[in-house]
Amino acid sequence: MHGPSLFPEFTPAEPLLVRILRHVHRYKVTLPAAVARLLYPADASGQAIAREEIAGALARLVADGRLVQLPGDSELARHLYVQPGHDVKWTDVARLWWCCLDDIVRHLVAYSELKPVYAAERIPPPFHNYSHAVCEADGGPVLTRIYQCQAARKNAREQIRRHLTQNSKAFSSWLEDGSYRLAVLVPSAQRKQEIEQVVHESFRAGPPLAELAGITVSVVPTEETFAAMYAAYVQGARDG
Repeated sequence: MHGPSLFPEFTPAEPLLVRILRHVHRYKVTLPAAVARLLYPADASGQAIAREEIAGALARLVADGRLVQLPGDSELARHLYVQPGHDVKWTDVARLWWCCLDDIVRHLVAYSELKPVYAAERIPPPFHNYSHAVCEADGGPVLTRIYQCQAARKNAREQIRRHLTQNSKAFSSWLEDGSYRLAVLVPSAQRKQEIEQVVHESFRAGPPLAELAGITVSVVPTEETFAAMYAAYVQGARDG
């Protein structure tokens, strides 16, 4: 995969407020735990101090009108910070969670950053509303298409197949060397098991979808599960 780097640059010398705003500009929303994961080393000592610094910085940005919080008294409203003027969708929370609070850190890629990478390979760019993220792997950067799966089993198979085969001939080398993958985001462990079965089974004499490209299936919060999942993540981060 050629073209400019897709990894955002954070300068440690930048004030914390600036780094938070750059992060929110990319994701449109954030959570204190996401800020901590991205801007502080995972094994840093004095995590209590870091949490206080983050809480103070977020409160100041809200007071200055540079961030807003959701109205209401839900757990999501208590923790979610939003770029002013942005109409929050649950997709925003799901992408933030998968990129910043999953097992590894990934970086959401803006469409303006993605187009030059495709242009360098002389490949038509994807639709502008397709979300992608990048992470570093042993073989180099891996670009991942993010698909939040809400379809029934039959439709999910077809949608995943379409995501993988659309323009796949153009970037077949990415699929072959593992530098292009598909992430399927689902709302529960049961749904994850169902989708993993779908991508690993043959269908109509065709190969399993998992043989066409690397596919990961990950659980992200819903409005109903956010409180429990966020509390578990925060507790795990403190214990870890």
